[in-house]
Amino acid sequence: MPNLTWTTQSDFEAGTLTNLDAETSPGDLLLAEGQASGTFLSEARQATDWSHWGILRISVSLPEGSNVYARIKTAATEGGLSGATWSPYEGGLADTGEIRVNVGAMLLNEGITPGAWYQVEVTMLRA
Repeated sequence: MPNLTWTTQSDFEAGTLTNLDAETSPGDLLLAEGQASGTFLSEARQATDWSHWGILRISVSLPEGSNVYARIKTAATEGGLSGATWSPYEGGLADTGEIRVNVGAMLLNEGITPGAWYQVEVTMLRA
């Protein structure tokens, strides 16, 4: 079962970081100093077989009382991602310091038909 994984600094640098830091603790997303919120937008990626997709796993470090959320969008073409609808946010941080989201269930529950391309967005909010 394929997994979406961002656990290294270079994984995060391939996307767009806004008010987030992936350098201080390489492999983890952190809110940048003095910021109340931040986002990571992954690069456009091509899916091989959505029927077997499993877990979206992203490593984060959260200050106490903060939270992290993830959502995904998918389209038939890479260019179609710009107009694609985002799934609802999923949240929750495992005891391991990773957010884990069942991508297949997220898409099925929302009636989203997976396309060949996808992007993931992670939002962190400081309490």
